[in-house]
Amino acid sequence: MDKELVYAVWYHRLFGKNKGAKKALGHYKSFEKLYEALINDRDETGYSEKIKPGKLSSFSLFDAELVIKECEENGWKIIPCYSEDYPKQLLSIDDYPVILFCDGKTEVLKSSMTVGIVGSREAVAD
Repeated sequence: MDKELVYAVWYHRLFGKNKGAKKALGHYKSFEKLYEALINDRDETGYSEKIKPGKLSSFSLFDAELVIKECEENGWKIIPCYSEDYPKQLLSIDDYPVILFCDGKTEVLKSSMTVGIVGSREAVAD
């Protein structure tokens, strides 16, 4: 299992598109290094002061591995932002997702003309 992918899934689950977390990620240059800094109270960016108590322990690396395993079992692809398979067009926006969870033909992501469908897995009707 790709070690950095485990850390990327962990990051995605806890922080999503949080701009402060992305700045911290930019400082550490890898999901693993950011994880180590936050878990070991060695954050040099000050971001850890903004994290609610208990948040870091609410989703573990083991949980991230389970997500990856479930995706593999179902034929779903996980594409982190550092992958060559990640659409370059997305990297040009400020608030790009650090992970894409995909089902289907992912080669279309490299096309110059793409359509994305974004939605919640837990939609609630009012």
